[in-house]
Amino acid sequence: MGALEVQLMKKIMGKTPHKTLFFGKLLNMLRCVLLLLFIPLFGFSFKEKCKAGLKGDYVVYRQGHQISFIGLFDRTDKTLIIEEIHTLDTNPKLLLDAVEDWVKNGAVGSTQWVLYEMTLDNPDILEAYCPPKKAFISFDLDLPILPKFFLVNWELMPDQRRKILPKTQKVWSPPKLISNKNVFVEKSDLYRKYWDEDSSVLSGLRIDLHYDPKSQETFPYMIDIQNKTHPLARFSQIDQGKFYKSAIKYFPRRPPEFEGGIQQKGAFLSATLRCPKGFAPFSLFLQQVGTPHLTGLDFTYEKRGDAYILKIELPKGISLKDKTFRLSAKTSGVHSSKIDSIEVFEIN
Repeated sequence: MGALEVQLMKKIMGKTPHKTLFFGKLLNMLRCVLLLLFIPLFGFSFKEKCKAGLKGDYVVYRQGHQISFIGLFDRTDKTLIIEEIHTLDTNPKLLLDAVEDWVKNGAVGSTQWVLYEMTLDNPDILEAYCPPKKAFISFDLDLPILPKFFLVNWELMPDQRRKILPKTQKVWSPPKLISNKNVFVEKSDLYRKYWDEDSSVLSGLRIDLHYDPKSQETFPYMIDIQNKTHPLARFSQIDQGKFYKSAIKYFPRRPPEFEGGIQQKGAFLSATLRCPKGFAPFSLFLQQVGTPHLTGLDFTYEKRGDAYILKIELPKGISLKDKTFRLSAKTSGVHSSKIDSIEVFEIN
């Protein structure tokens, strides 16, 4: 980390930052900006771009010595799965003009590698998975700011509000690279947002997005983040393309499941259903073993993470004695599923 970067981070954080903490803050900034791309800006939105079969689109950004690969791993009518891989430009296994090949061959030497699924209608992260750890993870995002993304107004900057080159009197546009080689852009489209003062990682910052108006690319080719006095991060594109191949064959999902025992307490049953965000909400049913008949159940719950501690009211007006039952759940979220409890029980 350079002396200027340290000084800038001191202004942000009030102390000398650790390098990992600095890069972590930059990655959180980048991830928040990617979420913001889902919000319409005067008829333009990232969501609309992703409706035209853009699975496999990718971009590679450089910020200092940090290299960030962002790819559309998969998409459905309701969700996108984004692949994010980070490394350093000193990685001996990486060639800056062949980052796509590095990704396809397993992203050897990556410093961070995650895939995350997010909804199109509401830019919320449903699930995140780390391939090197083979584990699901949680992002350290300020979740309360997500609803504010719907209120974001992006402003297309007119020429008179942009930087003018003194020698040519032309509007400045950042350089654009593909395969780490220069590509001519006469003038970029610049969209700008001043983030409100809040507790988020973007608090009080100015965010500039530069797009090539003659290209159909999904991602901006430069993301520029500044505070009121100094630049903080500039993510410059060094490559972009389509139809990349990931080393990961599919995105794993944790299915809902009943866990622990099912107990009767008077006129109620108690149970726990673990239901990841992409599957909720759900309905509960009582199913007699050996029959297809389902009886709907009323219930309340206490939520702890993705675990629902259930208090289920037993149905009235039907015979329950001398029969064996199991609990069944049907989800109606972005992903639908039917789950039956392994445990069977009798009701007293």
